[in-house]
Amino acid sequence: EGYVNTSQFENKANLLAHYETTGPEIIQALPEVEVFIAGIGTGGTLMGVGEKLREYNPGIRIIGVEPKMGDQLQGLRSLQEGYIPPLLNMAMLDGRFLVDTQQAFGSARDLLESEGIFAGVSSGAVLHCAQRVAMRMDRGNIVVVFADGGWKYLTAGPWREEMEVR
Repeated sequence: EGYVNTSQFENKANLLAHYETTGPEIIQALPEVEVFIAGIGTGGTLMGVGEKLREYNPGIRIIGVEPKMGDQLQGLRSLQEGYIPPLLNMAMLDGRFLVDTQQAFGSARDLLESEGIFAGVSSGAVLHCAQRVAMRMDRGNIVVVFADGGWKYLTAGPWREEMEVR
């Protein structure tokens, strides 16, 4: 009573929002996109954007990022632990990339230091994946979605630990 459960892991409006908005925005901003990388959370962003981009360019590569089994990255789900979000169509993915907590924090920290972008841990995981994919490409355009901000983790133990080590 007094609230509405949007069921973001099952609600097709989640996927549709990215299909109708985020996907066209990417095509307009970077028509030459060749790889799209996002975290595997609800599956809505990855599938909605991926479907729109595939309609535009059937050859685009769609890559999902997930934490290694046992690692906790806020907002991301490890498919190895047995839960596959209902919105996620595994057949649409060209690859899945596993990132551990240290890699995600390190990439988020490096992004803050080098570019002044205060992204969150799941965004750090996506960036780490994008950097690895880019190293395997001679040239091309990769689009990533950073779905969280670093401010959400200011009080988190791992941020403090990361900063104390430096």
